[in-house]
Amino acid sequence: MKTIVIIVAGGKGSRMSSDLPKQFIEIINKPIIIRTMQKFIDSFQSLDFIVVFPESYMEYGKTLIENANLHCNYTIICGGATRFQSVKNAVNNLPNTQDAIVLIHDAVRCLVSIELIKKCYHEAIQFGNAIPAIMPNSSIRYQDHDHVRPLNREKLFLIQTPQTFNIQQLKMAFNQDEQPNFTDDATVVESFGLPIHIIIGDEQNLKITTPFDLKIAELILNKNQH
Repeated sequence: MKTIVIIVAGGKGSRMSSDLPKQFIEIINKPIIIRTMQKFIDSFQSLDFIVVFPESYMEYGKTLIENANLHCNYTIICGGATRFQSVKNAVNNLPNTQDAIVLIHDAVRCLVSIELIKKCYHEAIQFGNAIPAIMPNSSIRYQDHDHVRPLNREKLFLIQTPQTFNIQQLKMAFNQDEQPNFTDDATVVESFGLPIHIIIGDEQNLKITTPFDLKIAELILNKNQH
């Protein structure tokens, strides 16, 4: 079955306090996005990438990938104003086939494990999609105007990527108009009337968003190298 990986690298990383978007920042002498792409290359014998970059960083991102010598097939496209628009642009560039699995992954989750990637892939073949998630460790409260109430964390999930789908699910779901509640790819597919299959994710699959996250990622990578 054909494997396609959409790498969502369309953000500008305002919370990173860096002039360079977070996906291009180096961790231990290698850009985050290159580390992320390499994880998927190591997971499959054959795959195609669709990489979504901000319009102002299209050439920069293209040069970065070319210089990394990743030995993979890839297409670079321009992102949109929102995640939905960016992923929709990628979905519109998917091949005309009914037999493919598409993994959509945040460029800044370079700590994703090969085991989780393969689990998402195989579960999506069986169930149509697979969404990795972990349960929160801390107590959680919900604020509604002036009232703050606790929530049962045992019934809550923190959603991760790669969010993985049968290609036909994605094409049908992203053919609809954007809605305010589209916070990730799973909500788009779910709003189309398709059930979502949650699998256990990995706490190490950190989304690098802040300088603190960057330090944690460096610690984990250094530890894994020894």
